[in-house]
Amino acid sequence: VFRDKQELEVDSVVSLIEEQQEFEDKIVSKGYTIEDPNVILNPYEISPLTALIAFETKEEVSPTVTIVGEDELTTYKHTFEKTKEHYLPIYGLYADRENEVIIEYGEVKKTITIQTEALPENIALPTDVYVNKEQLNNELYFYTPSSSGYTCAYDINGDIRWYLTINTIWEINRLDNGHLLVSTDRLINSPYYMTGLYEMNLLGKIYTEFSLEGGYHHDYFELENGNLLVASDDFNNDAGTVEDYIVELDRKTGDIVKTFDLKDIL
Repeated sequence: VFRDKQELEVDSVVSLIEEQQEFEDKIVSKGYTIEDPNVILNPYEISPLTALIAFETKEEVSPTVTIVGEDELTTYKHTFEKTKEHYLPIYGLYADRENEVIIEYGEVKKTITIQTEALPENIALPTDVYVNKEQLNNELYFYTPSSSGYTCAYDINGDIRWYLTINTIWEINRLDNGHLLVSTDRLINSPYYMTGLYEMNLLGKIYTEFSLEGGYHHDYFELENGNLLVASDDFNNDAGTVEDYIVELDRKTGDIVKTFDLKDIL
């Protein structure tokens, strides 16, 4: 880039989707058994309190995974479908400790210990926790920042059991297909207009990146046809407003099929 006859060096950024292709080369089950499984902590390198456990069995089995918590309501359990090749996502690990993960099927019971790193020093921790456990289930509570910070999930004791190291902001919801939809981690314009949205899972695997000419802010909504209504921006309109702009995004093609300018509607 040249400006005022001075050359400025701009770093080349590889997209997260391109990077994760390299990570997936490590995710193999062949040659691994339940006695010696392939345990990959933070497989996509943006979700530190997750892991993937891969192994093979001679017969089709249906493993049950238990992530042991402090008590019954912070312990998570899931049973997977029968198969011979097993890729078991592990969500809800504690930070900075040896986590106990139990895999069971038939007469087999295998306990795996997964050591995690400490939380970032600048992550938000609750100062007080008031909880009526008789009224709650073992759920996670997801939070996002409005600008800088960490997208994370707390259990009912207030412990962080999931977070992303990339700076995704605004809405976080689960789509009908079970994936999460969060903002990208890149600004299109200050102070908080992001380039678009990532469709990902809790491991941090990004399935689709939706880039919008006007970027994204605050909110989106999944329609019955699968398309997304996204709060976007018009940085150059004559009315002098920016955020009074909504687009309908085709999930399959990434194309904008309809736009809504609120100044023309209201």
